[in-house]
Amino acid sequence: MSSLPRQSDEPTILCTNVSREWQLLRCECGNSFGSRGGSNGICSRCGSTRFQKVSEFGDSRQLAEAVSKANLPKELEQDISSRIRTKENINENKSSISGSFRSSIIRAMHNATDEKGILNVHSLQNQLSLIGIQEPSSEYIIGQAELEGILIRNDVDSWTWLQQSS
Repeated sequence: MSSLPRQSDEPTILCTNVSREWQLLRCECGNSFGSRGGSNGICSRCGSTRFQKVSEFGDSRQLAEAVSKANLPKELEQDISSRIRTKENINENKSSISGSFRSSIIRAMHNATDEKGILNVHSLQNQLSLIGIQEPSSEYIIGQAELEGILIRNDVDSWTWLQQSS
């Protein structure tokens, strides 16, 4: 038997695998671009074929994101990242505020209800004004509560509670 190492112990790259890889390439002019592995890359900015391979990706979507990020000026990247973080923080705050906002509206609806259990647009508008809520309107709030089955219409301008809200 020979003492040569077996071929299966060594990693091999098949030509078919290379053609499925996506490569991030950086041209001498500073532009980053993508190419399929195994193909000849040409810079999309200057047309040069002199470039350096930066990294490889498994699919074209990952490559597209990498090319975009590589060509984005650092100042813009920082600005965009900052805006994304700010928007995420605002969205987190909105979700916690929306719960307390809804509670405030329900409290206003209860406070606007008279001793007979009747709620009307005018009394709700007064309660909303007292707590500084201008939007949504009292008409909208009552309409939504009616659609949700919380209120039932008595006449043109009055509603009765169908269920107890906490």
